[in-house]
Amino acid sequence: MKKKTIFLAFAILGLSALMSSCGSGVGGSVDPKILENKEEVQKIYDVIMQAMGAQAAKADEIRISIDNPADKGRTGDSYLTLMMDMQDPNKPKQLLRQLFHGELNRWLPTEEVTVQVWGNDKENFRLENELFDFTKISAEQLFNMIQTAFNKENAEAGKYIYRYVNSVVIDAKGINVTVKGKLESNDQVISKSVKFDLAGNEID
Repeated sequence: MKKKTIFLAFAILGLSALMSSCGSGVGGSVDPKILENKEEVQKIYDVIMQAMGAQAAKADEIRISIDNPADKGRTGDSYLTLMMDMQDPNKPKQLLRQLFHGELNRWLPTEEVTVQVWGNDKENFRLENELFDFTKISAEQLFNMIQTAFNKENAEAGKYIYRYVNSVVIDAKGINVTVKGKLESNDQVISKSVKFDLAGNEID
């Protein structure tokens, strides 16, 4: 079992200009239903690929999430957050984290993440076994999984005040797509998740 701990923040100047230009494509307020739009998913995918560079082939975890104030009974803009943890090319036993903060409309300084391991099998832990190759997943495959997850409960759409894709989390175990919605009957916000393997096949 592993635990990731951020312990040092630092800027990588070589990425600053790239990340600023990437951020301009996904920053500011967004439509909560942005992940149901194929063109927008392509843009987000391209931003992630550019920001990760060669380390996209050695990713530990990628998160795409929407902060929708309506879920908390508030009004206001929704924002997109992107988080990517990848193997540090200079320190293979550690990770680097890149985080795009939609509300701030900018990338935060790259952070170094230490991996802590505990349990009976910690001697056999290898970070390489926790990594996956994001370059083998296309934007079209990602969008198709998002659509499958959203449409899975679409027969009940009339029971909701609103529904949207809240998050996509990708790691070596697969892709988890979470759909949120507010029920008409009692104003409760519920979340339902659909899991896929990295090839795009739905799994239990």
